[in-house]
Amino acid sequence: MGYTVEKVLEVARKYIGYKEKETNSQLDDFNANAGDGNYTMFARELHKANYYQANKNGYAWCDVYHDYVHYEASGYNKELAEWTTCQTGLYGAGCEWSAKYYKQQGRFYTSNPQPGDQIFFQDYAHTGIVEKVTATQVTTIEGNTGNQVKRHTYSINSSKIDGYGRPKYDVAPAEPDMTENENYYRCKKGVVTQLSKNFKSTEFDCKCNGYCNQTTISKQLLKYLQQIRDHFGKAVNINSGYRCETHNKNVGGVTNSYHRSGEAADITVTGITPKVVAQYAESIGILGIGLYETDKDGYFVHVDIRKTKSFWYGQAQTKRDTFQDKPVEEPKPVTPSTLTVNDFKVGEIVEFIGDTHYTNASAKTGKKTVPGLAKVTATYRNGTHQLHLRAINKNGNFVSGVYGWVNVSDVKKSENREPQIGDIVNFTGNTHYVSSNASNGKSTKPGKAKITAIFKNGKHPIHLRAVNANGGFTSGVYGWVNTEDVELI
Repeated sequence: MGYTVEKVLEVARKYIGYKEKETNSQLDDFNANAGDGNYTMFARELHKANYYQANKNGYAWCDVYHDYVHYEASGYNKELAEWTTCQTGLYGAGCEWSAKYYKQQGRFYTSNPQPGDQIFFQDYAHTGIVEKVTATQVTTIEGNTGNQVKRHTYSINSSKIDGYGRPKYDVAPAEPDMTENENYYRCKKGVVTQLSKNFKSTEFDCKCNGYCNQTTISKQLLKYLQQIRDHFGKAVNINSGYRCETHNKNVGGVTNSYHRSGEAADITVTGITPKVVAQYAESIGILGIGLYETDKDGYFVHVDIRKTKSFWYGQAQTKRDTFQDKPVEEPKPVTPSTLTVNDFKVGEIVEFIGDTHYTNASAKTGKKTVPGLAKVTATYRNGTHQLHLRAINKNGNFVSGVYGWVNVSDVKKSENREPQIGDIVNFTGNTHYVSSNASNGKSTKPGKAKITAIFKNGKHPIHLRAVNANGGFTSGVYGWVNTEDVELI
């Protein structure tokens, strides 16, 4: 990298958090001897390099910090750094003089700032480096603000801003959209590059607001994600892929996060619970897995390519030895339901197989949720989303998950539910009884039947009546039968 805007910003960010010193000691330590004495390593190093007309340690140092950043970015070439920042005299340690040098060379502007510009404030009493510009805001890195190096954001129309000096940077050479080596892809952020059958580079882009322009993606990570995609036959959604240093810090990521090196992704798989995804990830040899499956923590799986096994659960990162509670099974193909709203009753236990629920039966947009066992709590035949569901556990208690109106096509009859009055079932036995506790029964024939009564305390707790293909009553079973002779359809 030459003496470019990117290089200057890289150096400037490195010193965010450095505190000025009370006295002329421990200047290289970011935090030690903190105070308001205006002593810094920046002034010391520039004095060694014969900057300015005198030693500026002990004096206000916002402009000194700016000049030091350029000095380091230039490869410690004083003449090059001074030429780039338009310093044709000895008085560049003063904001007003620095602005005057830019004006003398026609490189001072009062609008349209650019990253890398030197920004001036409040009648040239303070200065900093422009890091980022949007249509409405300008973000800076400044020395001597609150006695340290800090990042600030201002309205682009702020009356505090006097203007911008524009250094004479090298033009960065054009970079290809994508480069690669044996282990990584490095892609230009925002430019779509197809990396595998189902994944594009932009899916991994850092979600920062303009702090980086390149995305790093591990080839091994990509291989794992493609394997997950192929296995489930469902879209793998990347919630968080590569993170630059600034974004990783802003979201509370650990300093050595695998996201920083493009070796991690937080994912969901459409229509598949996070636990099942974590189980499969474990089965293919992924050693870094975090499972998140609560409203508080969110619903996703973290995967990374670390070399030593580390499994954890939730934001508390409770250690897990395994995510398997039984051998990993091939997922059953989910076929769209052909049932209608008339096939469901309020109170019925069903299987929700979708991933979206809605606040009302006619809502146009919904919110993401997770599939699972649920209870029908309302129906509305004229709605766009005709069933209202609420998630339950295997004991029938309400739990986090689907809670709203859903499409009938996203609901199927549950294999775990109990028989209910009105269900059409298969009668597989050959005996029916005149009462639920009768000792002797009569022979009949198996076939399709309707549940007409249930007495849970009876020896034969379900009362059936045979039906034909159209649901009309017909000859066959007509009496109380054993539970094991009833098969839900």
